[in-house]
Amino acid sequence: MSRPMTDEDRRRQISVRGLAGAENVAELKRNFNRHLHFTLVKDRNVATPRDYYFALAHTVRDHLVGRWLRTQQYYYEKDPKVGERGVPEGFWGAVGHCGSPQAWNITVRTCAYTNHTVLPEALERWPVHLLESLLPRHLQLIYEINQRFLDRVYASFPGDHDRLRRMSLVEEGAVKRINMAHLCIVGSHAVNGVAAIHSQILKDSVFHDFYQLEPQKFQNKTNGITPRRWLVLCNPGLAEVIAQRIGEDFISDLDQLRRLRDFVDDESFIRDVAKVKQENKAKFAAFLEKESGVRVNPASLFDVQVKRIHEYKRQLLNCLHIITLYNRIRKDPGKSIVPRTIMIGGKAAPGYHMAKMIIRLVTAIGDIVNNDPAVGDRLRVLFLENYRVSLAEKVIPAADLSEQISTAGTEASGTGNMKFMLNGALTIGTMDGANVEMAEEAGEQNLFIFGMRVPDVEALDRQGYRAQEFYDRLPELRQAVDQLSSGFFSPRQPDLFRDIVNMLMNHDRFKVFADYEAYVKCQEKVSALYKVGTPPKGTPPKGTPQKGPPK
Repeated sequence: MSRPMTDEDRRRQISVRGLAGAENVAELKRNFNRHLHFTLVKDRNVATPRDYYFALAHTVRDHLVGRWLRTQQYYYEKDPKVGERGVPEGFWGAVGHCGSPQAWNITVRTCAYTNHTVLPEALERWPVHLLESLLPRHLQLIYEINQRFLDRVYASFPGDHDRLRRMSLVEEGAVKRINMAHLCIVGSHAVNGVAAIHSQILKDSVFHDFYQLEPQKFQNKTNGITPRRWLVLCNPGLAEVIAQRIGEDFISDLDQLRRLRDFVDDESFIRDVAKVKQENKAKFAAFLEKESGVRVNPASLFDVQVKRIHEYKRQLLNCLHIITLYNRIRKDPGKSIVPRTIMIGGKAAPGYHMAKMIIRLVTAIGDIVNNDPAVGDRLRVLFLENYRVSLAEKVIPAADLSEQISTAGTEASGTGNMKFMLNGALTIGTMDGANVEMAEEAGEQNLFIFGMRVPDVEALDRQGYRAQEFYDRLPELRQAVDQLSSGFFSPRQPDLFRDIVNMLMNHDRFKVFADYEAYVKCQEKVSALYKVGTPPKGTPPKGTPQKGPPK
């Protein structure tokens, strides 16, 4: 009887040899010995592990630099225009010869600007006094670039002084600042967002004036992920199941996954996918118990939200749903519900007070919920500490539900949403970022879409968002907010979450309450679908969702 394959065996079975040519190993060995003997002045008799490390580091550096030089030389010989864009001409190096039109032309043709956010606070504005003290020559060049640019704007829109103010690289005010996004646009030949909806928002609002001046500059480049890491490496079981049906070409061409539609009603394929998912959940449950001592039910619905902690990503909406589920269990302990393990993870910027309070809230809710005997294993709440790539490689293959619930129009793209979908998790989310294109590809009916869309958000902004109206109208929301206010989840510090409540009620730019009702109802649909799934014969334990590729 053959032994079961390990994950490592499965990775080896999925061949990726064709993706890159073999390296010249003999040359690498010669370089290693050269650095050991001549750079570090050591031989193998006296070299320490540290010496070997640095000899190898020097060798890798040489190899990468040599490969880069060969690539640039190839582009230069085959296509001078492409080669010119690839030359590492620093932005300021070219501007240093700004008196020459050719130098400025080289700068613009060399640089392209990818915008990753529409949040005003994330678009950098550098104080002029800082540049004066640190980079005085750069500041002079910025002033010259700004003057030339504003002359162009005025020639195109004569008499429009307000437009000059809006488009200037230099922002006047109590503290004069340089708008770095404006500088990037002016000095680049192309400007792109990272999802279709994001790129459209850049043209319609954030950089609308610049789009009117140079519409040909603006384009879209939707973000993507590598299937080598986010499927073959982290989920070899699923990669093997796919390869058995359609071959290995999908590793370098994800469009090949469309061929899985032929197996959407294939019972053996559905059974294999469900089996892999349950194995991944069992592995991650064992990992959690080993690393943090927390026991979770592998048969429960694994509901996961892992990303940077930020108000616009609305971990607070997730928290309000958790509290609502908890209150429903307490109100009717005998009612049968779909068990859930809700995991929230991510890191907060060091100076971001609200993000740190959100982490504190998740852990506080978990302390109450996880220790309530009336709840049992029907609801578990975990904060995944130190979220990082190696942890993502474990939790993403195990997830049943992917939370992508940002306010419509605030998420640039997102890539976690793609990683979860590639690993068989269903998505609950708003029509924001790359969720829009995912819904177009997979069919909106195959995602749990809820809440306001961008036009709805804009209409609510014009009308005026009043959180109190939602608080008064929705009893379960009111109960959850009152519990935060009263210290139910922080009995030793009753006012611990006062800042969160105050923000939600009075200063919430991301309109959490406006989507609460739709979100809770959509989560009920998630539970209903999970409950319907009956494990096929031979699949462990009860509760495994049955889902194939989108139809």
